Amino acid sequence: MKRKLWLISSALILSLSVSACGSHTHKSTSQKAKSALQANMSNKYNSPKNSAKESNGYSFKIPKNQLDSRNFVKNGDLTKPSQFTYDHFGTEQRLAKVNYSHQMLTSNGIRYEVLRAKVIKNTATTAVAKEAAKQALNLSSVPDTYYTFLVNYRVANLRNSSIALNGVKQVKTSNGQTLSISNQLNDSSAGARISSDSTQEFSMVGYLYDYSQHPSDSISILFGNIYTPNGSKVANGPSESLNIQF
Repeated sequence: MKRKLWLISSALILSLSVSACGSHTHKSTSQKAKSALQANMSNKYNSPKNSAKESNGYSFKIPKNQLDSRNFVKNGDLTKPSQFTYDHFGTEQRLAKVNYSHQMLTSNGIRYEVLRAKVIKNTATTAVAKEAAKQALNLSSVPDTYYTFLVNYRVANLRNSSIALNGVKQVKTSNGQTLSISNQLNDSSAGARISSDSTQEFSMVGYLYDYSQHPSDSISILFGNIYTPNGSKVANGPSESLNIQF
C-alpha cells in the first residue's frame, strides 16, 4: 500500500512540474513536490466542474456539497476571505486573509515589488496531499489543517546586463519564525534569469507555524544576492527587508 501511495504521489507531482515541458526528468520526489507547489502558487488553474484534475489523468474528486457552496471557486483564483478551492492533491485551500497593497524596494539596480499577499488555510483530505506538503516545504510532518502564506511579487532588472536570481534569503514572521529555502519556504525565483530592462513575476509559499493559536500579522522578506547567468556574484541582495502586512 505504501509503495502504491508513493507511485501515485510521484506521478501526481511529476505531471505538475513548473516547467510544463512534458519531459519526465529523474528528479527526487522532494524536488518534484517543490515544482508541483510552484505550479499551484498563483492559486490559479482551471479545474473541471467536479474535480481538480492533472494532465496525466489522476484527479481528486471534489465533494458535491463543496461544489455547491457559494464560496467554492472553480478556477482557483481566491480573491475574498472564506473563498476556497482544491489543489491537485486534494488539499482544500481557503483564503483567510489577503492584502493587495503594493510594496516596493529598489537596490543595486533591481526592483522588487510585492503584488499581493495571502494567508491560506489548508486542509489535507488525502494522504497524498499531506505527503506533498511535507516534501515541498521541507517539513517532517504537517497537521491535517495548517496555514501558509502566499506572496506574488515582481522583479525588474534595471541593470544593463542579464542577471540570475538566488531567490529569497529568508523570511521572518511577526511571531519570530524564520523561514528559508531549506526550511519551510518555497520560492519560484531561485535560479531564474532576467534580461536587461526586463521584468518577471514570481511567487513564494511559506509555512506559518501554529498560526491558528498564534497568528502572525506580518512578514519581512530579505532577498538574496544577484549573480551573472554564469554564476559570478555581481551585487549583494538588499540590506533592507520588505515588510508585508496580512
